[in-house]
Amino acid sequence: MAADEERIRLTLNAERAGDGVLDGAWWPRTRNPLVEFPLLVAELAAAVGAVTRISLSGTGWLTTPRTVPFDQSRIEICWFSPIDSHEVVVLANNAIELDLLLVPPATAPIAALAAMTAATRGHSAARGSELLATHGVPAGTRRGIVE
Repeated sequence: MAADEERIRLTLNAERAGDGVLDGAWWPRTRNPLVEFPLLVAELAAAVGAVTRISLSGTGWLTTPRTVPFDQSRIEICWFSPIDSHEVVVLANNAIELDLLLVPPATAPIAALAAMTAATRGHSAARGSELLATHGVPAGTRRGIVE
């Protein structure tokens, strides 16, 4: 397996009750939502149960579909401009709401893993873009999820 395939894609705060803004982090490999979102939903379903909706900024994605297929259903995708372009809000059937750091695909592994760890601790008041900047993700990479 290539190193890129082995990297951590999703980290979650175990209690999901931290006093920070973020509950974890997600590091997609590409800017293609039809590839990445079903993978995210599969990982989240195993951790928190069935996902019903994903909300995020459309900045940097190749397309902005309203739904994506998963298993034998479709997951609603809500595209909002005001959300920090480096955050994803996920809703699950059991009333769980997760706010995740969105790490751009082209981020260097050391910076990505440091930012993901910080987001998962659940104690930072920093928004997604601020957290990435703090951990050395270049501003050009932080525009949406542009690679």
